[in-house]
Amino acid sequence: MFLTIDGAFLTANSLKIIQGGWFPLVAAGAVMGLMLTWIWGRARLYARISRDALPVEVLLEDLRKGRIHRVSGTAVYMSGKGTQVPTALLHNLKHNQVLHERVVLLHVITLDQPRAGQDEMLDYQDMGEGVYRATLMFGFAETPDVPSALKARLPEAIRFQPGKATYFLGSETYGVGKNATFIDRMRLSLFATMARNASTATAYFQLPPGRVVELGVQIIL
Repeated sequence: MFLTIDGAFLTANSLKIIQGGWFPLVAAGAVMGLMLTWIWGRARLYARISRDALPVEVLLEDLRKGRIHRVSGTAVYMSGKGTQVPTALLHNLKHNQVLHERVVLLHVITLDQPRAGQDEMLDYQDMGEGVYRATLMFGFAETPDVPSALKARLPEAIRFQPGKATYFLGSETYGVGKNATFIDRMRLSLFATMARNASTATAYFQLPPGRVVELGVQIIL
């Protein structure tokens, strides 16, 4: 029913397209293309990271066997929604060969509502061996203040202090695989440009800049 009405309206105004109406259509198409490219690139990036990621259970098993040296303090690793070890944590272990006494694997979700209720803002799980999984939820109208939200809602046993914790972030650069098609190469190049110009996680999540460690990694998409 709606298609019939809108189709008749579009047909009646189609003569105006060649008289200048093409410009808003082109502008809208360009914006939609950028948004679709961003969604496509993020999905491809997540699939690539998930394919090579290490399950958290493997990390916990190594911790139980004492294979990883621990140092005092609390580390917060930005994590995806899955049960894999964040890339930044793997690179920290690879290069520094130590892990903090308390490790928080943090995933942040933006809800389809203006504000998150107090009861649904934090989902928390103690995984053992000093490793905790936390999911913070914010409404789309809220500014995500991660340090304050963690301090207010994490259990006191973690002894979380925003100004003393270390926040680990992954700083990805993207490469194009040899088997990518020409169209994929163009879209990946556009996605990489958009990612370089996106706001930093440090500023978006209001992390203290002096407590943030970024570990670089190149990902072939």
